[in-house]
Amino acid sequence: MKKSHKPLAILTTLNVLIGAASPFVDGSRHDQPTLSLILSFGCAICLFSWCKRDAAERGIAPGAAPALVGLLAPIGVIYYFFRYLPPRRASVATLKACGFFVLTVFLFSASLMAGQWAYEY
Repeated sequence: MKKSHKPLAILTTLNVLIGAASPFVDGSRHDQPTLSLILSFGCAICLFSWCKRDAAERGIAPGAAPALVGLLAPIGVIYYFFRYLPPRRASVATLKACGFFVLTVFLFSASLMAGQWAYEY
């Protein structure tokens, strides 16, 4: 596994764990943002780390891109790819990033449903 893939693996694991734990922690109090804050900060840290490591593997100086990726990922990831990669590779990388996002949303939703099922029984 590449060094830049480790933060993405941590991000995926975090999504699954938060999804599964959500029914047990929040219960009927849906206004409690505890897990949402943990997930938000975890995502920001993992994406920032991914951008720094990916830039190091590619041998580029990313400038402010890691901060933008960490703070505003939908814009930051696209900016990072199209700023530092050729257009064709940037397009492919953007599609892969969209696929990764869909995967994490699916895994979060599946673990949330499993957690709700376990909470009910």
